[in-house]
Amino acid sequence: MFENLLRRAVAFPVIALDRTQDAVSLARCLADAGLTLMEITLRTAAGLPGLHAIRAANVGIDVAIGTVRTVADMRAAAR
Repeated sequence: MFENLLRRAVAFPVIALDRTQDAVSLARCLADAGLTLMEITLRTAAGLPGLHAIRAANVGIDVAIGTVRTVADMRAAAR
């Protein structure tokens, strides 16, 4: 599945969010620009809440997670 997303994407930005409240507007901006995939890193405290905010807002962009360091990170991202 992820391979299909990558093949479809012209490019995808890797985002390290500083503020959770920026996540949805950033995702909408990228989707409006025609991007289909973005990555949110878990390097900052805003990464995981930002992912969940984008999902809750049903923004028309697929979101990958990067800098997954532990099983707990993976589980938290999958929720």
